[in-house]
Amino acid sequence: MFAPVTSLYAALVALLVVGLAVRITYLRHRLHRYLGVGNDSTLERAVRAHGNALENVPLTLVLMLLLELRGGTAWLLHLCGLVMVIARVMHVSGINQAFIGPRMHRSGAHLNWLVVVVLAIALLNSLV
Repeated sequence: MFAPVTSLYAALVALLVVGLAVRITYLRHRLHRYLGVGNDSTLERAVRAHGNALENVPLTLVLMLLLELRGGTAWLLHLCGLVMVIARVMHVSGINQAFIGPRMHRSGAHLNWLVVVVLAIALLNSLV
């Protein structure tokens, strides 16, 4: 079965993740640092933004896919997908910009966790 809603958000966050990886490659090339981050905080923030996306996005997408395959409502899936994308952008913005840093970084992480909880509850509800 095709899952059009999950596919849409998977494609969007895949583009974000690739963009984050390209940023790391650019910074590594510019700094001539091909392993580790040394003492460069910009590279460290870029690596963590990418890593955090890879740590959180797959679980969210798996829950979305399972819920969609179980007949979850399109509006809830779109809402969760949209909030996930916004949360990831907020997280990246916060981690990469010192002047808005901790608040935006934290808010993005919390929003992503909220989406995971909503999806998990909706999925459990679909099983009963």
